[in-house]
Amino acid sequence: MAKAMLRAAFALGIALLLAAPVLQGCGKKSPDEIVATVNGEPLTLGYLEAKWAKLADNDPDFMPAPERMDSLRHEVLRVIINKELIVDQARQQKYTEDETYRSSYEGQANYRLIELLKNREIVDRLPEFTEEDFQAHYQYIGLRVRARHIDVDTEAEARDLRARIASGELSFHDAVLQYSTNQDRFSGGDLNWVSFGQNIRPVEEALFHMAVEEVSQPIKTPYGWSLFIVDEIQRDEPEEYAAVRAGIKRRLEMRALRELGAEHSERVLKKHGFKFHWDAAQVILDHMPDDPTPSQVREMRTRTEEKPVLKLNADELAMVLYELDGEAYDLQAFSDEYDRLHPFARPMQSARLQGIYNFIHKQVIGETMPVEAVEQGLDKDPDFILTMKEFEEQSCIGIVKAQLVDKPIEVSEAEARQFYEENPRYYTVPEQLQCKQLVVAEEDVIRDAWRRLQEGEAFDSVGEALSITWGNKWLTDYFTPDTTRSPDNLAFREVLKLGEIGEYTDPFNFQGYWGILQLADRKAQHVLDWDEVSDKVMRDVRELKSNARLDSLLAIWWEDADIVINERVLAKAEKGPAPNPDRERF
Repeated sequence: MAKAMLRAAFALGIALLLAAPVLQGCGKKSPDEIVATVNGEPLTLGYLEAKWAKLADNDPDFMPAPERMDSLRHEVLRVIINKELIVDQARQQKYTEDETYRSSYEGQANYRLIELLKNREIVDRLPEFTEEDFQAHYQYIGLRVRARHIDVDTEAEARDLRARIASGELSFHDAVLQYSTNQDRFSGGDLNWVSFGQNIRPVEEALFHMAVEEVSQPIKTPYGWSLFIVDEIQRDEPEEYAAVRAGIKRRLEMRALRELGAEHSERVLKKHGFKFHWDAAQVILDHMPDDPTPSQVREMRTRTEEKPVLKLNADELAMVLYELDGEAYDLQAFSDEYDRLHPFARPMQSARLQGIYNFIHKQVIGETMPVEAVEQGLDKDPDFILTMKEFEEQSCIGIVKAQLVDKPIEVSEAEARQFYEENPRYYTVPEQLQCKQLVVAEEDVIRDAWRRLQEGEAFDSVGEALSITWGNKWLTDYFTPDTTRSPDNLAFREVLKLGEIGEYTDPFNFQGYWGILQLADRKAQHVLDWDEVSDKVMRDVRELKSNARLDSLLAIWWEDADIVINERVLAKAEKGPAPNPDRERF
């Protein structure tokens, strides 16, 4: 520790000398400034402030007050350095070179980059809706249509089917049975009743402006190209505008997010030169096995599946399925991935060509979005740095604790018994109560129950006759009064007034029901027997030993580590801002 402090002081002196000509600008700060290094690993000001914000959310002791600012800065930094020292040990032991760890880290990084990119490009661009927008949507509230649909793979197929239906050559019902790629073709493609706000904009613009028996133009949907027919139209009296305004706003926001997301995905794919080859997808579809049933999937877990599943010849394996960033991906790569996946994770035969396209589309988005995020500098975003540092910390702490801290620890039964005897408070159960509950839905029924109890009828008799819970669960679990003193929990507040077994509460209303509770049993405070808690005591002692060993190791690691703290940068640190609450809604 002394060596670390000397190094910090020396580094600070050098930093001040170098900074002397530009001291006038030292009040400004950048999230990229280095507040400390641990064995050469930099810790940035942005990361410290983001970590501080998270600590403050979870622990009131980390909330800044003017008189505590300086000490809080050092406390937060010490928490970060402790974790960095543990991560450093994981690196020294080469735990972070494990393939499982590296794959998990990369997957988490890509996921977080995609989320940040979505927030910037989609959520933050959500339009502000006006009362006119809400009123325009409100005119469709209560309007429902009963419709059927046909899904096919291409626009040309959809146009051909529409022409044949219009000419009378083919009924819509027969077209569904013969040509629809959707599994609901066996039920005639029935969508049942569709309310406004449940579907994508192009479908709703068709369905809610069509006459009965009218067939729509071909519409591009997530399932390919679709035709719709309206069988019936119904309008119910809508609720008052004020009652549904919040729901309308939510639907408009979600629709806008879907549309913005689709537009952004297409822009990214176009930028990276994505091109899908439908002829190769048709070859895949022609060789795909039947979709497995749940029982077949269970059997697959207990037997080796024959590989490769797709029986493609050499010429077919060389066909290009899609292109991305100038590179071609052939059916050999797809076949290898198909074999690797769980059967239910593969594209389904019933989803046809569009299912294969959607599968590839999702994979390509997962590859291109993180690249796009890095190009926009989102890998330098404090939220991303915090998330990935915490992922690294949690993973490394877990394995270091298991291998270097906990593995050498042994706990004897004698040690555990001694701890149990010296610390009875940890294994003491406070007083517990149990009640019979008489619950009804209507106020007049509870009044009748109260009258019968006042006239001397037994609680069990009244409960059996009137309570809706009597045949289900009329006895509560044992509960501790101290844990139920919520100001909102009227039922338990009433129970706490009871003194003797057999006494019951006055009638009360709680969460829409009426009730009366009778005190059925009371267990006095007591210490649990050794046999009941021996396993827990062993775990508790092991955890105490583990924490003590970790503290001693951290003291050694601090002493041996090369820790440099830049006090000038640290003095700029503040609790970071809370995340945008609007983003969390989506």
